Amino acid sequence: MAEHDDGVEVQGMPMEANTTPESLIRAILDERAAEVAGVSREERVAARLASSMAVRVGKALKPEEMVDLVDRLFGCSTPALDPFGRAVIITFETNELEQRFR
Repeated sequence: MAEHDDGVEVQGMPMEANTTPESLIRAILDERAAEVAGVSREERVAARLASSMAVRVGKALKPEEMVDLVDRLFGCSTPALDPFGRAVIITFETNELEQRFR
């Protein structure tokens, strides 16, 4: 994405992106208006793009897609968090699970 005095230009997007360039720009502008403290514009853009490429809730995945997804997740520097810092992995001890499912 190139930024100009009079706007922005999307120069390309990953083919896997589950969004349109227009939707991505709107989301970026919304986030820019909110100005997340301590997070650079590049990090916000990367987070928005990562979010737009996420597997949607309820989408059925083939076994090999599941393995690939988990491999890519644990290849990240912070696999327990989504691009916006929210937890995506919760760990339970065996005894805690047993107590919850009695």
